Amino acid sequence: MASLILEYLLFVFAAACGIIQLSALYGGLKGLLFFHNNLVTIIVSLAAILISYGLFFGWDTRMDEYIMHTGLEGAQQLYFSTLGILIAVIFTVLLSSILNRHCAFTKLPTNEDEDGIEQLRHGTYYQAIKRSLTSKQRKE
Repeated sequence: MASLILEYLLFVFAAACGIIQLSALYGGLKGLLFFHNNLVTIIVSLAAILISYGLFFGWDTRMDEYIMHTGLEGAQQLYFSTLGILIAVIFTVLLSSILNRHCAFTKLPTNEDEDGIEQLRHGTYYQAIKRSLTSKQRKE
């Protein structure tokens, strides 16, 4: 059962990372992207989503033996899928902030009125937090 939980968590994490990358690309949030090439982002994201679902539900006899009969209950699925998505968000924020810290788009002047997620169009999550904290200090 522990290996099933770990596999489920891993596959939810991989699929969530792929969905976050596609969403960031579609929304123009360059600060969250791992790759600067749109085609590479699409291919890697779709591969992560399709492979994770394919391996989890199609590999071996997992669907018949574990999931339908003795597998994760609904509450466990909710807990571990939420945990996997949360880990994927934290991973995306950290890795994209590290990978994009010296990219050209992060040096562009930004609109001081941009709030929230819109700041990720021009910089990383780390830079958005830093910019937000320094602007609050200037206002005080």
